[in-house]
Amino acid sequence: MISMTAPQSITEQYDFVRNLQQATGVFFSGGDQSLIMDTFHIPGGSMVQRALVEAYHNGIVFGGTSAGTAIMSRNMITGSIQDDGQVPIGIGLGFLPPHVIVDQHFSQRDREARLLRAKTQSGTKIAIGIDEDTAIIVRNKSEIRVDGDHSVRIYRELGNIYTEKKLKAGDTWTIPYN
Repeated sequence: MISMTAPQSITEQYDFVRNLQQATGVFFSGGDQSLIMDTFHIPGGSMVQRALVEAYHNGIVFGGTSAGTAIMSRNMITGSIQDDGQVPIGIGLGFLPPHVIVDQHFSQRDREARLLRAKTQSGTKIAIGIDEDTAIIVRNKSEIRVDGDHSVRIYRELGNIYTEKKLKAGDTWTIPYN
């Protein structure tokens, strides 16, 4: 397991990619999800991002807390609801299906409105709100198991049908393909 810190120089980036080839897992810490993703836009950063994506597709375990969770979806929430009612959305790593968006610190920071607005803005069909001290473990890119002290909320839209589901530790759910 390696911990992802932003490799700044080209030498650090090559070292990171070399270490990644030996790793069994990668963990992204909290902080600011935009800053994490910005590291892939510095000179040579795309090399690191490509290596991470390749490692993911080769079955390396990925994890993250807080901002490290936010970057796992393709559409990534990057801030609070703005005065115009919009939620800033950036591009994450895309390790979850493209029709899924996640938010963290969900109940503790009362983020239901933010997540649902982000879901609508991004056009995603599934929104997952993850509480603090709680995790989703995703296997085979679609099988979720919840672990931790609190809960996970899943909001799903299928045509005109809208559902909400609350999962707690030990519960499982399969992300539908649409």
